[in-house]
Amino acid sequence: MRTSPITTLGFFHKLEEFGESRPRDFWRFEGSLWFHTFAWSVISFFIPILLLNNGFSISEVILFYVIYHGVNVPMNNVARWLTKHHGPKLVMLAATFFAILFFLLYASVGSWQELIVLAILFAIYDALYYVAAIYIFMGQTKDPENSTENTGILYLVIRSASLAGPILGSLLVILSDGNRWVSVGVVITFFIVSLIPLFKLSKIDAVEPEDFVPPKQFFKDPREIKNHISLALYKIHEAVETIILPVYIYLIFRELESVAFLAILIPIASLIFSYTASHMKRGQREKVIIVGSGLLALVWLLRIWIDDPFFMYGSVVATGLFALFIMVPLDANMFKRGSGAWPLSASLYRNSVSMGSKFFLFAFLFFAIEVFHVSFMIAASSLILLGLTNYFYYLWRRQQPDPQTSTVGLPSKKLSS
Repeated sequence: MRTSPITTLGFFHKLEEFGESRPRDFWRFEGSLWFHTFAWSVISFFIPILLLNNGFSISEVILFYVIYHGVNVPMNNVARWLTKHHGPKLVMLAATFFAILFFLLYASVGSWQELIVLAILFAIYDALYYVAAIYIFMGQTKDPENSTENTGILYLVIRSASLAGPILGSLLVILSDGNRWVSVGVVITFFIVSLIPLFKLSKIDAVEPEDFVPPKQFFKDPREIKNHISLALYKIHEAVETIILPVYIYLIFRELESVAFLAILIPIASLIFSYTASHMKRGQREKVIIVGSGLLALVWLLRIWIDDPFFMYGSVVATGLFALFIMVPLDANMFKRGSGAWPLSASLYRNSVSMGSKFFLFAFLFFAIEVFHVSFMIAASSLILLGLTNYFYYLWRRQQPDPQTSTVGLPSKKLSS
């Protein structure tokens, strides 16, 4: 069926209105984020595989991630202090510098001592960049009416870069036969390009950096407890999906092409769904998270018994879609809460919880005898717990007589009776 000219004009008119309604700094920030994510995703998917190809064992690769996540958690506090006293733009510049150092060492790493230094550089970069970046995003997302839409657009930016990057990275890895210097040169170039829109930010529309908000005060609201437990459980799935599963597939096929194809598949379905998810109603968020976690858990359980290549690749597309059922509504909740009086502390706790859950996962896997199926079971269990957490929170919230206790968009029992 052809689209009528009126419908087409209406679409572009709405698009123009939306573009003008968002601050110019928002577009600059997301432009910088796109180039940065593109640079990172050119080679990040292949990091564990190329470490294996360079003579490191699976235990050493897992140890790399244990150290990375273990150092990352306390580094988030350092990142918060630096962001408060020196501003997020300068912190993101420093983070990019550490990212470049990381890739320069990564191109030639050969000993376990260098592997430890590599993990520490990785942790410093990640903590500095994402505490500052999430702080900027929260400062630009003050309107609760648009929090889900802005989050959906943020994921559209990230997923489109995460799709384009692996396509280029896959070609570079295949054509260079795993030569890391070729990919590293491209990555560093795009990291430098990402700084151009960042330093054109004229005004970061965020509240003045607040004093540190202690956990007892920050997690006083049950919504924060539920959101951060959900995030921790989801990040366990994410770590197994993006780190352990590619290694598992590579060891089955023993070809870089198999992982290159996987790197391209992962963002495709989620890219298509990202903007659609941005129109999700706030009152439906817990319901959507419950459905998404159930579907993802089912995929992990099937992966334990089915190792057919066609199913394995198909499941990757499915998880790319189902993951957005969780992360878009969850991040919309967290960004809406964090865009209030405590954006810097919200960014700190979000990153610390995310990295903390992954640290415990990899620390456990380091001592596990059978890494792959054990990690698949852990991922499925974490998603089942994620669904139950949101289900019981949803039931509890409906019983609250105080509308302030209920999430905006869903009336309490008293208001709906």
